[in-house]
Amino acid sequence: MIYLISLALKNLTRYKRRTLITAGSIAFGLATFIFMDSMMLGIMDDSETNIFRYETGSAQIYAPGYYEERDQLSIKYLIDDYKGLIDSLEREGLAAAPRLTVSAEFINEQEGVSQAALLTGIDPEQDEKVFSLRSTVKEANEVLREKAELEKDGGSPPVGRYLEPGDGGIVLGGWLAEALRVVPGDLIEVRFNARPYYNEENELWESGYFITETFEVVGLVKTGNPVVNRSLALMDLEYLDYLVEAEGGVSSVVLRVPENRRGEELLGKAEAVVQEHFAVAESENLLVRWRELVAAYLAVAAADQSSTVMILFLIAVIAAVGVSNTMMMSVMERRREIGMLRALGLSRGKLLGLFVLEAGGIGLVGTLGGLVFGLPATAWLVHYGIDFGWMMKDFDVGYRIADIMRGAWHPSMIAVGSVFTVLVTALFAVIPAMRALRQTIPETLRVE
Repeated sequence: MIYLISLALKNLTRYKRRTLITAGSIAFGLATFIFMDSMMLGIMDDSETNIFRYETGSAQIYAPGYYEERDQLSIKYLIDDYKGLIDSLEREGLAAAPRLTVSAEFINEQEGVSQAALLTGIDPEQDEKVFSLRSTVKEANEVLREKAELEKDGGSPPVGRYLEPGDGGIVLGGWLAEALRVVPGDLIEVRFNARPYYNEENELWESGYFITETFEVVGLVKTGNPVVNRSLALMDLEYLDYLVEAEGGVSSVVLRVPENRRGEELLGKAEAVVQEHFAVAESENLLVRWRELVAAYLAVAAADQSSTVMILFLIAVIAAVGVSNTMMMSVMERRREIGMLRALGLSRGKLLGLFVLEAGGIGLVGTLGGLVFGLPATAWLVHYGIDFGWMMKDFDVGYRIADIMRGAWHPSMIAVGSVFTVLVTALFAVIPAMRALRQTIPETLRVE
């Protein structure tokens, strides 16, 4: 065996250029795979974090009937006694926040622009227990400051703030504010409908009347979630309740729990609280986890992750073509040598093992080259990332990433890709080697 290994190494160094070209193509493929797999994993991890941190929370509780019509943002079905529900949830150790959401049209008449978005009433103090929005006002202010410096108009940049209890102003997503051409301190007109009324037979009795109100923009939020930046508007819950005549009702109660086993235990307790509060036997469509709320996005993201498998398949193709061609040329050039080795007593099996070792050596060199180039590139991606903020404002790519896409380390996939590369290159040496070994010794020795 040692003799075969030394002979394989000698043959690899004999054809250095051919070995390096084939190994280089394999190295490029593996480095690309490591880099892209890291990017896809990082995008998925950051997207999920941005979803439950800024968009959905860990789970949401709805009144019976609301979830089935959630796309209409109907205020027909509201949780009336939400304060009692929140008290029960907090006694079980859950963080909970009420939200009242209506669809609205935002109009800047001076600039002649309008935009449809979600108008959400919140209790600022309760909402902080679930969402991480207050801290993003600082980032939005930094963007305003940088913009003012670029324009060099000599004035002080506008400074926004977050909502306070009883606030009469409104906070907008940063991209929504840009589309409406407003900054903190500007006035914005908002149009929406009041709550409709239904009779005992659940038939529409009175449509909600049309409301037009003017609000001061008191601040902006800049989150890592493009959906929030593009479509969120926040105002005080009690004020919105008064305007739409919700009569103390809310669209949802949002929960925040740890993303671990303890969190699942808390959600189990929340289900029991919900069943008791609404006097129902089960909490289906009443307590909905965040993964169910964004099921469509997760399905698309899972399909996109299959691209990692495709890249691994392409590496196999590169390895197969490169190694097959290299070994085919090597076999054709060394037929007399093969015949002499067989005449000296080397069996077909050992000769086949020799070619497999040579191909595996090329695969090993390519794998090491892929790791040398792929790991530093991935480390840069994990630490710094790639800023796609210039594109995300205008194009919805689906992921919940607003600007910088960072990678994430995936040791198991790096190991799988490396071992897979070596094995594939070794195995694809079998076909050209078998073609040569099928010839008899005299036939191989007669080759000029």
